[in-house]
Amino acid sequence: MTAIFFIAKILFAMFIVLFVIELSLRNKYIVLYMTIVAFIITTYEWVTNQTLRLSLQVIQLDTSDLLTIYLIAMALLLNIKKNQRNSYPKLIQLSLYLAFGVFLLSMFRGFFHNNFAYVIEDIRRLMESFFIPIICYMYIPIDLEDAKVRKIIGGFTKCIVIYCTICWLLDLGLGIKVMPPQSDAGSTMRVLAPEQVLIVAMIAIYKIYHDLIREKRHYISNGGFVLIALVILLQHRSVWIALAIGLIYVLVKCNPIRIKDINKKTISIKFLLQLIFLFLCIPICFFLFRNSNLLTQLQMGLDGINAESGSTLNYREQLWTAHLSTLNLTEWLIGKPFGSGYLIHLTGYMREITPHSAYIQTIIRCGIVGAVFVVIFVLIIMRQCSRKKYIWGTAMCLMLLVFWYPYSYNLYDSIGFAFILKSFRLNRGEMINE
Repeated sequence: MTAIFFIAKILFAMFIVLFVIELSLRNKYIVLYMTIVAFIITTYEWVTNQTLRLSLQVIQLDTSDLLTIYLIAMALLLNIKKNQRNSYPKLIQLSLYLAFGVFLLSMFRGFFHNNFAYVIEDIRRLMESFFIPIICYMYIPIDLEDAKVRKIIGGFTKCIVIYCTICWLLDLGLGIKVMPPQSDAGSTMRVLAPEQVLIVAMIAIYKIYHDLIREKRHYISNGGFVLIALVILLQHRSVWIALAIGLIYVLVKCNPIRIKDINKKTISIKFLLQLIFLFLCIPICFFLFRNSNLLTQLQMGLDGINAESGSTLNYREQLWTAHLSTLNLTEWLIGKPFGSGYLIHLTGYMREITPHSAYIQTIIRCGIVGAVFVVIFVLIIMRQCSRKKYIWGTAMCLMLLVFWYPYSYNLYDSIGFAFILKSFRLNRGEMINE
């Protein structure tokens, strides 16, 4: 009976997979919808503090695994019958595949030296969370120049705003906490994971860029302000810093304050009114809600930025130091192979804990060589964005470089990064010149 049930489960899973693939081949935008579905499942996992897995006896697949397998399949199938191949500037391809090659080398070393299950975990943390979604989305025929894609992302963003608003009204108005209290700052406002909030911040940056450059408004739309407020209220401090850097870069480059003559400066009245409104609202809100739970949680979040004893940043610095102290000279250069584990001596006893930093994790697994190749890859993208005047792309790259300091690579943020790369896809004439 157990065997029959297992076979039935496998057949049902195969049917669902084939149905989704067939649907995606007919409508390429299903790939984006499936990514959003995975995002929703990840949100559920975040607020319930559990991981949903598909168990197939010898192997268990989580949401990221299933999405990765699906993206690989679609990247292959959607390009089989295409006459015009996707191509990118040689410098971008070279930098990407050099970095990817260093990670692959460490992975193969891991298969020879370490336990298979541990190697798979590192593949999930590094390959599945960074290189694979980037490469797959680069060769899936959807990009931000497509009005349909922008419409889907716009609808997705509205759903996020509605979801967060409902969760916060339940929390602050009725005392129904969707998100359980956390030890870090005790916030129940964090109804999205940090990497998900970074996606919202990226969309906010693109929205502001679109307002100032594409629409030529010289002021930020209400939608842009809503997304900025959303990121602030979600209270992930690392995303605050990333958004601030991206926002400053976009505003400086887009220049909503227009200077027509060196002796005669003009400023957009609407942008000026927005700044006045913003600076008036902040003290008013602090006065009206000075005893509210919301402001208490925001204050705790701000206090957590300081690297004092017991703060998150202070703890992570100890964690990073402990990890780096385990490396010898050779490992500093090329890293420990995949599957070597993350056992360190921290706060008086041995722990198996990941470093919570993309840079440190890359150094541990691929050495300084791997970390340098990854940073060079991102810097090349930033250089290309600067040449093409893709202000939003450079801003997003800066945000990622900041976010990787306290957090590791993530599948959704890597997909956002892939959309930057897709803007460099060459047309037929450019391919000939290359």
